[in-house]
Amino acid sequence: MTMNELTPQEAHLQRRVNQTLLRLVEQEDLDAPAFDAALAQLQGLIGQTSGDVAGQHFAGQQEAWREATKAERLERLSRYLDAEFADVEATQHP
Repeated sequence: MTMNELTPQEAHLQRRVNQTLLRLVEQEDLDAPAFDAALAQLQGLIGQTSGDVAGQHFAGQQEAWREATKAERLERLSRYLDAEFADVEATQHP
Protein backbone atom coordinates (compact mmCIF):
# COMPACT_ATOMS: atom_id res chain seq x y z
CA MET A 1 0.00 0.00 0.00
CA THR A 2 1.41 3.37 -0.96
CA MET A 3 0.94 6.68 0.85
CA ASN A 4 -1.56 7.62 -1.88
CA GLU A 5 -3.73 4.62 -0.98
CA LEU A 6 -3.86 5.45 2.71
CA THR A 7 -6.68 7.30 4.38
CA PRO A 8 -5.69 10.75 5.65
CA GLN A 9 -5.54 9.35 9.20
CA GLU A 10 -3.36 6.43 8.14
CA ALA A 11 -1.05 8.72 6.18
CA HIS A 12 -0.71 11.01 9.21
CA LEU A 13 0.11 8.04 11.44
CA GLN A 14 2.66 6.78 8.91
CA ARG A 15 4.38 10.18 8.83
CA ARG A 16 4.52 10.27 12.64
CA VAL A 17 6.00 6.76 12.78
CA ASN A 18 8.60 7.69 10.15
CA GLN A 19 9.55 10.89 11.98
CA THR A 20 9.92 8.98 15.24
CA LEU A 21 12.07 6.32 13.58
CA LEU A 22 14.35 9.04 12.22
CA ARG A 23 14.73 10.54 15.70
CA LEU A 24 15.62 7.11 17.09
CA VAL A 25 18.20 6.45 14.37
CA GLU A 26 19.90 9.75 15.23
CA GLN A 27 20.35 8.79 18.88
CA GLU A 28 23.84 7.55 19.74
CA ASP A 29 22.97 6.34 23.25
CA LEU A 30 20.25 3.79 24.02
CA ASP A 31 20.22 5.02 27.62
CA ALA A 32 19.60 8.66 26.70
CA PRO A 33 16.30 10.18 27.83
CA ALA A 34 15.69 11.29 24.22
CA PHE A 35 15.89 7.66 23.03
CA ASP A 36 13.49 6.53 25.75
CA ALA A 37 11.04 9.32 24.92
CA ALA A 38 11.09 8.58 21.18
CA LEU A 39 10.75 4.85 21.79
CA ALA A 40 7.78 5.45 24.11
CA GLN A 41 6.20 7.62 21.43
CA LEU A 42 6.72 4.90 18.82
CA GLN A 43 5.16 2.33 21.15
CA GLY A 44 2.16 4.59 21.63
CA LEU A 45 1.77 5.07 17.89
CA ILE A 46 1.64 1.33 17.26
CA GLY A 47 -0.63 0.58 20.19
CA GLN A 48 1.89 -1.09 22.48
CA THR A 49 1.33 -0.35 26.15
CA SER A 50 4.14 -2.46 27.60
CA GLY A 51 7.89 -1.98 27.38
CA ASP A 52 8.63 -5.68 27.67
CA VAL A 53 9.54 -6.29 24.03
CA ALA A 54 11.68 -3.15 23.86
CA GLY A 55 13.47 -4.13 27.04
CA GLN A 56 14.29 -7.55 25.64
CA HIS A 57 15.20 -6.24 22.20
CA PHE A 58 17.58 -3.47 23.27
CA ALA A 59 19.04 -4.97 26.47
CA GLY A 60 22.83 -5.14 26.33
CA GLN A 61 22.94 -3.54 22.89
CA GLN A 62 24.43 -0.15 23.86
CA GLU A 63 27.83 -0.68 22.26
CA ALA A 64 26.47 -2.36 19.14
CA TRP A 65 23.95 0.48 18.70
CA ARG A 66 26.60 3.16 19.17
CA GLU A 67 28.86 1.52 16.58
CA ALA A 68 26.08 0.81 14.07
CA THR A 69 25.54 2.92 10.99
CA LYS A 70 22.22 4.72 10.61
CA ALA A 71 21.15 2.10 8.07
CA GLU A 72 22.01 -0.68 10.53
CA ARG A 73 20.10 1.12 13.28
CA LEU A 74 17.08 1.42 11.02
CA GLU A 75 17.28 -2.32 10.31
CA ARG A 76 17.43 -3.02 14.05
CA LEU A 77 14.37 -0.82 14.55
CA SER A 78 12.58 -2.68 11.77
CA ARG A 79 13.26 -6.00 13.52
CA TYR A 80 12.12 -4.45 16.79
CA LEU A 81 8.85 -3.29 15.19
CA ASP A 82 8.29 -6.78 13.76
CA ALA A 83 8.63 -8.16 17.29
CA GLU A 84 6.28 -5.48 18.69
CA PHE A 85 3.63 -6.16 16.05
CA ALA A 86 3.85 -9.89 16.75
CA ASP A 87 3.41 -9.16 20.47
CA VAL A 88 0.45 -6.82 19.90
CA GLU A 89 -1.18 -9.42 17.61
CA ALA A 90 -0.64 -12.19 20.16
CA THR A 91 -2.07 -10.03 22.92
CA GLN A 92 -5.15 -9.06 20.91
CA HIS A 93 -5.76 -12.56 19.52
CA PRO A 94 -4.45 -15.12 22.02
